[in-house]
Amino acid sequence: MKFSKDDTWAVKGFAICIMLFHHLFLDADRFKGYAINFAPFGKTWVVCVAAMFKVCVSMFAFLTGYGLFLSYNKLMKNKHDGLTTDKWCLSRYIKTMSGFWFIYIVCFAVTMLIDRLPVIKYFKGNGLVKGTLYCLIDFFGMASLLKTPDMCGTWWYMAAATIFIMLVPVLCHVTKRTGWLPILVLALLYPRLIGRTYMGGTNAMTFVPALILGMMFANYEVFEHLGAKFDKMGKFWKTIVCWLISIVGIVAAVAVQDNFEKNEMWRIKLLFVPLIFIFFIKYCLAPIKWVNAFLVFMGKRSMTIFMTHTFLRSIYLKDWIYSQGHFLKVYLALFVSSLILAIVLDVIKHVIGLDKAVDKLCEKIMKGTPKTSVAK
Repeated sequence: MKFSKDDTWAVKGFAICIMLFHHLFLDADRFKGYAINFAPFGKTWVVCVAAMFKVCVSMFAFLTGYGLFLSYNKLMKNKHDGLTTDKWCLSRYIKTMSGFWFIYIVCFAVTMLIDRLPVIKYFKGNGLVKGTLYCLIDFFGMASLLKTPDMCGTWWYMAAATIFIMLVPVLCHVTKRTGWLPILVLALLYPRLIGRTYMGGTNAMTFVPALILGMMFANYEVFEHLGAKFDKMGKFWKTIVCWLISIVGIVAAVAVQDNFEKNEMWRIKLLFVPLIFIFFIKYCLAPIKWVNAFLVFMGKRSMTIFMTHTFLRSIYLKDWIYSQGHFLKVYLALFVSSLILAIVLDVIKHVIGLDKAVDKLCEKIMKGTPKTSVAK
């Protein structure tokens, strides 16, 4: 049983759903001043679960490592040289960033009309030249890396995604000599080696271990081997075993989150806990057709929701969202508004033919290399 494209979409769909919850309730200061009913769980428990949902970033990083490894490895089997690697990195960067560039331009234009947000973020107190430079740095997704002003704090992940793309060829070639385990261990120990513990929730290096783990799973065909084992059990016992493993794993993840501070046990929280959720989605939720259909639907809109929901949650619809009363209604308000906005923007992107144009551009970049290298 392979990890299919629909499995990838389903995991992304689940990840974006828990990301919305994470961003709403990860800290009590985010909803300070609003009367929110957390029954029957209580505020402390909801905040604890929301904090645990930080694993959504690791899930995205894992999928990135898994998909990029398959793409690059297939390319290198056919042609192996530096120019091919350069072309692959450029094409993957453009594919990843093109959707962001579209969102950036739309957000820039709309927020400029509403409240001149770009002027406030980039130009106020900085002058025209510096403000323009800040604008360009943010446009290319490098603001968090270079510590310059950004229009949306959530966009820090674009710099991480760029770093991941550039790391994949390096890791692929290094691991041919060293194997995967030493590299994974080194990535986990890296903060200690430079005198740090937790690198922070918006630091790309925090999520490099998840990227490497995704590459390892692809290289060793872990999902294929697991699928073969489960298929031998029969449908009934496979269902029982998978649900049992998932429930025990999720309960253990909540216990770890509840009993350790944010900076403690972060390697388990952000590396191994995401595997529990990925396992749960693939082997427990995906077999339920209507649940899988919903998650795939959300996954296909996950990138747009990720890049736009912060404007709704923290700026333009904040009072409306957090004033819904019950915490589930608060979540539903952000979920529905973010989804509607994402659908509208994705329709516009489709109408103008952005994805087709990007595919053609990447095909030109990859000209002379195996066609498999430009697969989506």
